[in-house]
Amino acid sequence: MEDSYTRLLRAAKELDKGDNPAEVARLLGISDQTIQNWKTRGVPNSKLVKIEEKIGVLPKWIATGRGEMTKPTSIQADSSLTKEQRQMLSLMSRIDKDARDALLKVGELLSRPFERRKKDVEHNPKRRMGEEAYGDAVDSSAFTYSEDEPKQLEKRKQK
Repeated sequence: MEDSYTRLLRAAKELDKGDNPAEVARLLGISDQTIQNWKTRGVPNSKLVKIEEKIGVLPKWIATGRGEMTKPTSIQADSSLTKEQRQMLSLMSRIDKDARDALLKVGELLSRPFERRKKDVEHNPKRRMGEEAYGDAVDSSAFTYSEDEPKQLEKRKQK
């Protein structure tokens, strides 16, 4: 079972507020020694409001581990979004920045109409499968687009 100190560090990391105790201590305006003391004594209740202000994690969750880690965002209250859209946004808010950036790039690619993606590949062969990042190590021939793509996939499965 996690203690309040472990929950504090986990929340800071998940919310991109600090990757280690020293960063969290600086954010909260306390010494490294003070935060190390919390490791054995627990996070004092008197600091929970400041933690909420600086990190965005709810005091009840830090103290007990029960309930939600953070306040529901306006995403959940926005009735113009579908359930799936709210779920995606909620998940995105919980992952680290590098993963969010990668997902945004994938999302941009996938949101293009199929015909435009096909033209991108035809006009820039390196776009086939990330050759810009991986050089010639990627066999991009397996990722080309064609009208009878399902047939090609079936043939590849049989090989």
